[in-house]
Amino acid sequence: MNLERENTSSNKYLVILSILAFVISQANYIIGIVLLLICIIVLVMTHEEVVLNKSFLPIVIMIVVGFVGSMVNLNSPVTLNIIKDISYFMRPVVIMYFGYIVSYYNKSNNRSDIYKFTVLYSAFSAMYNLGNILINLKFIVTNFSFLNIREVMGHSDDITVLGFVVLIFYNQYYGKKLFSHNIANLFTMIFIINLLISFSRTKILTFCIMLIIFTVMSPKKNIKLKNIIISLLILILVIAGILYIVYGDAYKYFSFLVPFINKMKNSLTEISTQSDWNNYAEIVHNWRGYEMYSAKQLIGTFTNIKKLFGAGLGTLVPVSHSDLVGVPLSEGGIILLHNGYYTILIKTGIVGLMLYLSFFTLSIIKGVKCLKKDRFYTAILVSICIEILMNSYTTTGIIKSVYSFGMLIVLGYMMWRVEYENNKKI
Repeated sequence: MNLERENTSSNKYLVILSILAFVISQANYIIGIVLLLICIIVLVMTHEEVVLNKSFLPIVIMIVVGFVGSMVNLNSPVTLNIIKDISYFMRPVVIMYFGYIVSYYNKSNNRSDIYKFTVLYSAFSAMYNLGNILINLKFIVTNFSFLNIREVMGHSDDITVLGFVVLIFYNQYYGKKLFSHNIANLFTMIFIINLLISFSRTKILTFCIMLIIFTVMSPKKNIKLKNIIISLLILILVIAGILYIVYGDAYKYFSFLVPFINKMKNSLTEISTQSDWNNYAEIVHNWRGYEMYSAKQLIGTFTNIKKLFGAGLGTLVPVSHSDLVGVPLSEGGIILLHNGYYTILIKTGIVGLMLYLSFFTLSIIKGVKCLKKDRFYTAILVSICIEILMNSYTTTGIIKSVYSFGMLIVLGYMMWRVEYENNKKI
């Protein structure tokens, strides 16, 4: 009876915590950073122990390189742009560190708590998207297209994919249910609908990759091959369906998907730097490729030292028609690119880019070392790192104001858990 009461109390606490975290994620990102800094200070003062770890050193050094570069390289430093960049680069560190110390201060907590938090937070994010669609249903029906659905649904959080996969695989890894049958079915339905209506190429690819990672790392050897085959069949069916819609005659029956189909067809050409960039239509149609072209042109003007250490935080990438991405022409350029690697390369150079890659590479290595201790930890940590590395090429990665608040908390939390497990004796 007491155990049952404790579980009920813990679940209520996790629901409230997940809601609070999600609400904070929807606020202005500066507010989120300030609130987390306050929480970090309170946690440190309460436990009377400052937790420092070398795991974060690569990212911290990268930021220092960028800041020093801004002081050295900019002829006319624009203070506001430097402050913006510092906030973009510092945000993920603060959020990850918060997750890290929460994990450190709660060593004895039930390991399922972080999994429940991940699924709950993901479900609230997915329900928020669905709620926005229902509220704006009249607008969508009036001119039905996938663009209108994406316009009203709000920011599509990357953690919804992770939450879905954790929900799917938890029982297979630990041999018990994370939620009751009815709640699990409800969440599953919400996640499936959210995945389908997001019309996100990156999210669909991430889901397929995570399915394969969790399947390959499954502790149940006797069913692993079966699950791999099922995952590959799902992946093949998804790809076949997309190809049929894009290149077959199916598009005739899905007219509202035509813009999405065109985006699928244009997936490779829109990130290509080979185009006529004097043509306005080409710039509009292949904006990401134009950004990369402009970034390459800027890097081509750098000295060898600047290529090595970057031009510093606050550096703008000069582009024409910046108003297409909501940046006034008077600004003289854009501060963040859709390609996070080029953003980091311009501001912190080859050194900064290597530090960024090393942070995630080392995290993946630590995760793989944890396979003998807890495979679920490994699967989650490796999945998040690969998702971010992929995301950094397509949609800026973690260096921006809106990258998944929840995903970064879970990443920081898992970093400590994996380190703790690796340091324990088998």
